[in-house]
This record gives sequence, structure tokens and C-alpha cells, in this order.
Amino acid sequence: MCGKDPVFSIIATAVRVGIWEEYYNSIVNDTSFPFEIVFVGDKRPDFQLPSNFRYIYSEVKPVQCLEIAARAAKGTYLFDATDDLTFSPRFFDHLVKNALRINDKNVILIPSLARHGIVKKGSFRIKKHDKYTPKVGMLSFTKRETWYDLGGLDRNFISVWHNHDLKLRLVERGGTIVHVPKAITEEIDTNSPILLRNVSGTEDKAFLLSCWYDSNDVFSYSRLKEFEPFVDNNLLTVSQGNAGKWGINL
Repeated sequence: MCGKDPVFSIIATAVRVGIWEEYYNSIVNDTSFPFEIVFVGDKRPDFQLPSNFRYIYSEVKPVQCLEIAARAAKGTYLFDATDDLTFSPRFFDHLVKNALRINDKNVILIPSLARHGIVKKGSFRIKKHDKYTPKVGMLSFTKRETWYDLGGLDRNFISVWHNHDLKLRLVERGGTIVHVPKAITEEIDTNSPILLRNVSGTEDKAFLLSCWYDSNDVFSYSRLKEFEPFVDNNLLTVSQGNAGKWGINL
């Protein structure tokens, strides 16, 4: 899959460098489509990366690392991921084939999320028991064109819940979220704390809810706060918006 223009780019914050080789091999041996990986962060690999695996050093907050990765990516599609996932057989083939069949920039695909091998039910909504909330899922497989049209990620997120906001902004303008049930992913070592979520999850969740729920805790299909994109100036070096507490020494 090296040497060809990538059909999709896997973007993530660099956290668990020690499993990158296993992560890469699980994908390269199981997909029919050219791809690339773009990881951004302060955790440097101490081994040679394949030509379609790019690492960009930055000490900015995790969500900003993702925005940097998205802007550097070359694939037609972006998979907004983490660097600690395992994938069901033909995971990316299922996503790519569905995306090519639908061929609509107003659609974002979402995979299923498993825990201990069991697919989680009710994990598609921001609030599990709120039937009026759109089903947006945890991860996203998005046309790169769509990412740019939506303005990328809001700079006030620190490390998580950012892609829920991205998908809700797509729904706000009439777009659709499509679930691909045969594409199942799971976080490696789910018995340990999920690092990025534990760092700023509560603060990021509160910001997300403030954008989409009014003072009566009713979901709004129109964003209640102005979207603030990342700007190019010092994107690699200075955390923009809410820097939060995440720390480069984690």
C-alpha cells in the first residue's frame, strides 16, 4: 500500500508509541485500499516508520494535534481515531466501500465500538437516554472535503468529544450520520484508564453540552455557541482556545 495516493488517512494524537508497529501491521495486512497514518504529538517513536506512516512533533493539546494531522493528511477520507485501537476483519474495507457507494460529502460514517469483544449498545448518542439527540457515535470516517467545509474542529475542545461536535454541525446543515455495523473497533487494554478521556473528558463534555443543549437541558438542532476554528498562526507550537490540563508529561 506504500507509494500510492492514499484513499484514507488515519489521524490521531501520539500517545502510545509502543504499540504503533502492531497497530500499523494490523491495518496493512487487512485492507485492500492505499492508506496513510498521520500521528501528531510529543511522543516520539524510536524506530523507523514506513513511508506511509508520518509522525509530526508538537507539544500542543490533543485536539489541536488532530487538527494538525487533518491538515497534513492526503487521503480522500479521514478516520479520526486514537492510536490504541484494534479493528475487526476488513474494518477499513467496510468503511471505504460504503463511503464510495454513498459518495456524498454530506454523510459521515461511524463504526461500531466494542468493549471486551462485545459491541456496545446505546453508545451512539451524547446522552444515552435522550431519544431526541442524533446518533453520532464515537469515531468518524469523513470526506476530507467535508472536514474542511465544516471548518475542522472547534479550538475550545481539549482532548475528546470534538468529533461529536463535528458530526452535529454536519447534521445541523442537513447532513446524515451512517452507521457501518460490520466495522467494529475496540480500544486496546480496556481495563486501564482511557488516557485522553480521563485527562479532560469532564470539561470537554461540559463544553459540548453547552453548545447543543439549552438552559432547560433540551437538545438544539442549531448550535448555541459560535464555532471557533483553529487558525494557522503558530498552529504547531501554541495551544489555541482552552488549553486545559492535559500535560506533555503524561
